[in-house]
Amino acid sequence: MLDLLEHLARKDLDLIRKIRNDFAHARTDLRFTTPSIRDRCRELHGAKACQAGGLMLRSPKQKFIATAYFLVKYVMSFSQPKKRNPLLEKTDAYGAWIRRTVKHASLELLARELKALEISPDESDLIDASMKLEQFLKEAVKHER
Repeated sequence: MLDLLEHLARKDLDLIRKIRNDFAHARTDLRFTTPSIRDRCRELHGAKACQAGGLMLRSPKQKFIATAYFLVKYVMSFSQPKKRNPLLEKTDAYGAWIRRTVKHASLELLARELKALEISPDESDLIDASMKLEQFLKEAVKHER
């Protein structure tokens, strides 16, 4: 991808792809609590960065959804003009971006929304969940101002 993504963001993309493929091609009933899926969700750097920013993600599903959401927003941020920070280029820019984003949102409201997503009956509806989470984050940022 033309080296636009740093190593950790690329690793998260690969993990999300593997998790998606596990669900799509499984011959058995898989859940986010299945050991192989749960272990991959534990490896997601985006979830670790959220936790470092102050957002506690307990379930593998919460980790997956939050990582997917922030990864999409991170990639979409490349389309916006911005000043380059040479210090961030040598560090974990992806994780730093997530930590800043999480700190700007109201953590209590975001945690409540992620908890609500956890009890969603349809685990395959990640696009809808991502759109709900995006709308929620916009409202939370307005609330912080």
